[in-house]
Amino acid sequence: MENKRIDINEFENTIIPDGWARCFNEACRQHYSCVRFKAGEALSENQTEGCSVYPNAVKKDGVCKYYKAFKTIRTAWGFRKIMENIKVTDANAIRQELRLFFGNNSRYYRYFNGKRRLTEKQKVWIEKLFESYGYADIQFDRNLEEVEI
Repeated sequence: MENKRIDINEFENTIIPDGWARCFNEACRQHYSCVRFKAGEALSENQTEGCSVYPNAVKKDGVCKYYKAFKTIRTAWGFRKIMENIKVTDANAIRQELRLFFGNNSRYYRYFNGKRRLTEKQKVWIEKLFESYGYADIQFDRNLEEVEI
């Protein structure tokens, strides 16, 4: 996958966090397949400052320690729809287990409402929880293809 050229449109669904270092070094031999470089190209016109990788990050051997190969991941956001389609008798127990898993109510509600992306580990855990109550093939509120940052 190292030789894959990345199209800027592939960043369409990707949220690049504040403070994530972008690169602008066209002289780097790996820039054509580096997510950091493509994230730099995908900057909006309104963004005028931020964290970046400096050109001297590329060592004499041509290797950049900040190089990040392009990889897409399938992400899940929110589980409100799932909770709407469970039996009333299961709702309290499932909700309690989810709150314990996420650590507190505010974090639970951020994930529940799709304000935060579920990690693969969280997604699998939620699927197993619902399977244990007899719910198979659950569907999260949104599933997206995103670039792994």
